[in-house]
Amino acid sequence: MLWAPFPALAFGDDACSSNALALLQQVDTNGYNIVRQVRDNQFFAQWLLCDTRNYGLGLAVHETFHKLDVEKLSDQTHHAYYITHNEVLKIHPYKLFNRGEIGLYIPVPERDEYFQQYLEGPSGQQDITMVLEELDAYTQGTITDSKLVDYMNENERQSTRDGVATFMYYTELYVKRGREAHPTHWRKMAGDPAYLTLIQRLWQRAEDTLKPIMTEPRLGLRDGAILAKVYSPESLAEMKLLFEAGKRQFRFDPQILLLAQRNNDENSTPQPELTSPASPAEVATPGPEVVPNRAPRTVTVMYNGAPVSLAQLEKMLLDQPDLQNDKQFMKLLRTMRDLEKP
Repeated sequence: MLWAPFPALAFGDDACSSNALALLQQVDTNGYNIVRQVRDNQFFAQWLLCDTRNYGLGLAVHETFHKLDVEKLSDQTHHAYYITHNEVLKIHPYKLFNRGEIGLYIPVPERDEYFQQYLEGPSGQQDITMVLEELDAYTQGTITDSKLVDYMNENERQSTRDGVATFMYYTELYVKRGREAHPTHWRKMAGDPAYLTLIQRLWQRAEDTLKPIMTEPRLGLRDGAILAKVYSPESLAEMKLLFEAGKRQFRFDPQILLLAQRNNDENSTPQPELTSPASPAEVATPGPEVVPNRAPRTVTVMYNGAPVSLAQLEKMLLDQPDLQNDKQFMKLLRTMRDLEKP
């Protein structure tokens, strides 16, 4: 995650922040503890979507989670990974190869919003430390979102599971790239028990988070296709090789893929028209209300108080390139692109 300052939106007023915190405390104690430990309500509030029933809490917790790990729990010699108040894992970060290199394994048609956000530009210069940081943060954001399903409309869809699945896959691709192109770095990971313990724990946490929500159609967009790659024999073989080199056994739950396949089969029939946008591929939170137009397959979303179409959002980005650094705007853009897909 890049720590460049993003423009704060006018969503995070005091009343909104207080109401959002009260809801978070009610549904997700761990998420609430993360926000309270950071003690920066202004930072937390800038990610809130105050015109939605769940305040966009998954996104706000995800971003606040990074602030806790990087600024509060880590130091010059160790990177910390928060799990719960009583469980924080730490590793000594080596300077390993850039994660952007794993983009070589991703075909051009599959270079989605995650690819653009995390594998290109300055963000792509980060290494396995931040791949695992993102896996941890997406998992925590998904935990928060999964507890807010009752605040979603029946026909609403968001990419809650997609982010977790993507960073499980990126972890596998990073291990593969290390074995094939950076054997010295690969051996460092395999030979460091703290790395193997961390990878296994975050993987287990991701699976434990996904498993109970795999049958909830509202919490995924393309996760089935991603998880098929995660649990392919080739991908799992990379993890097994790494752990075997460290004299460990890599453990995984194949039921996740079976549930993903079943969920995709059950939802292969035409769905009712979406009434609110899915959250961005980068992070999983529901967005503002979507207003269907009369024209087939055309959807508008409320932005700055006015309905706008995908074409209008694309033109805004073309006219104002700096908007690509505005996560809230990019969230809406990715949502609309998902909704407009055939």
